[in-house]
Amino acid sequence: DSCRVPNDGQENALPYDISLADITLEFADQIAQCKPWGYGNLQPSFRIAHCTVTTISRVGKKQQHLRLSVEEDGQHRTMIGIKKVKQSAFLSVGDVLSAHCHVDTGYWNGARDIFIELIDYVKQTV
Repeated sequence: DSCRVPNDGQENALPYDISLADITLEFADQIAQCKPWGYGNLQPSFRIAHCTVTTISRVGKKQQHLRLSVEEDGQHRTMIGIKKVKQSAFLSVGDVLSAHCHVDTGYWNGARDIFIELIDYVKQTV
């Protein structure tokens, strides 16, 4: 099956390198065609090697989720880190990250949009 992602059965193994410009609704739709995720068909993960944090906020009923706006080569996207607030204590606007994420689609205020889930990140030294 062309949707199977080789990853040796390890969750979030070997993320594919992409840029923010690669992340479009069409790209997310192509990934979604490979669902359902599960044993033998793990959700592909991606690495955005050098994105700059432009805003940081907390979201969720209990403010437990992290929302980052990031920029890379003029492209802007928003990432959501589910229950990642504690890990963001030393994160600042202007930091350059290597971000490990999942890409999907979702609805926000009735509009369909790209959903980028931040799995983990490493601050880069510039």
